Amino acid sequence: MRVGLVDQDPDVHKGVRQVREGTRKMVKLPVHLIFHIAPAALTRQNPALILYPDTTVKIFRTAAPYARVTQPVYLKNSTNFTLSDFSIFNITTNEGIIYVQNFLKLRNSPEFLRLNVSWIRDNHREMDEIQVRIVNEPNKTCGGMSDARNWTFCSEYATSNECLKPSSCAISTGGAPSVETRTGPERCMWRGDKISSNITHLYSTCTPDRKTCPDAICDSLEQLHRLICPQDCTLKMMWPARRNPKTGRGIDEASGVVTCDYLESCTITIPKRRKPKTTSTVPPPLVQPNVSSLTGNYTTIPKFLGVDMAKCGTLCILGIVGGTLFLGSAVALVVICWRLDRVNKAVREKNNEEHHEMTAPLSISVTRNLTSEPLPLNFQMSLLSEEMAALNIIKKYGPDPKWEFPRTQLIIEQTLGEGEFGRVLRAKAMNIAGQTGWYQDYHPPDL
Repeated sequence: MRVGLVDQDPDVHKGVRQVREGTRKMVKLPVHLIFHIAPAALTRQNPALILYPDTTVKIFRTAAPYARVTQPVYLKNSTNFTLSDFSIFNITTNEGIIYVQNFLKLRNSPEFLRLNVSWIRDNHREMDEIQVRIVNEPNKTCGGMSDARNWTFCSEYATSNECLKPSSCAISTGGAPSVETRTGPERCMWRGDKISSNITHLYSTCTPDRKTCPDAICDSLEQLHRLICPQDCTLKMMWPARRNPKTGRGIDEASGVVTCDYLESCTITIPKRRKPKTTSTVPPPLVQPNVSSLTGNYTTIPKFLGVDMAKCGTLCILGIVGGTLFLGSAVALVVICWRLDRVNKAVREKNNEEHHEMTAPLSISVTRNLTSEPLPLNFQMSLLSEEMAALNIIKKYGPDPKWEFPRTQLIIEQTLGEGEFGRVLRAKAMNIAGQTGWYQDYHPPDL
């Protein structure tokens, strides 16, 4: 360091001598200091970082709650992360993800903020110092948000146009990822194609950060609020989405556009592709779908129920199979019901016939006089010829009308027995055998 006198006025030197002589007269000496090496007190530099990738991080002044600021690249067995100041920012204990906690205080904060982050590794306390720079948006989008309940979430938007609207003020937007990748006034980011129909890990969806959502990991920041990235943390999903086999939650593969509602239930929609408009007047070449473009040979295209499988996708095939099974089940059900109805009808008819026989009046034909001698017929049941002769005699001599009894004067009361040759019924008769009135205890004499 060199110290030189710039002003060489004799009066100045005289004043110096007066100071040396002990007088109280004060003299001002202009001194010019020249430093060959800048002292550390004047030019403060951040020391080398241990875990975090950047010493300075930029976020928007209008960042939303849970906006991601920075996080370690590798944890290296580090735990128990803490911050020196929790007034505006906060940090996750396990993974050290710094995020916006109070978005209202962030709007009135100074441009530069220093954060001291400490953690424990191998029973030793380590620390990084990070500078956060608060920048203004080129086009202010969500500066009027004053209530944390009014913030939306990116995963609810089903199209890229809705996702990239400036009015899509969603939680976890406006952080460092937004500053790095923003190309316009958008808040959310669209990942994947606008129209996707193949099952892939890179399915289309709207997200606050394309690097971390979805990335098949439900990190500690996304676990703080279920609507930051339900694509990584949901347990409710619709087919044909496939669950992440490593974590047991979140969507690993899907086709189309993945959207999630307020209840963290994710669905898949497959938009229809628009056919491009052609202005050419040349007719398109004739394409035969069953002719190979390489060999020119005809190939057989499978068909199912008359439907060309080459033009039918997965959902179409499943619909055809399901419809066929439903139709077959319906036909089988109709046949079973018809058979059961026939069986029940036959049983009812049989019961009706038995009831009719039980209640119908009985006519009795008597072939002999109750007071006369027994019928002089001696049957020998051992010979078939004699049985036939007896039957012929009975057929020849018909019943005597005087022994006929009117059916209307007979009432059946009870079935006494039933055997191989018929049933034995108990009845009462009106005016039978010279008896007046109803009579039922008459016992004929033994034959």
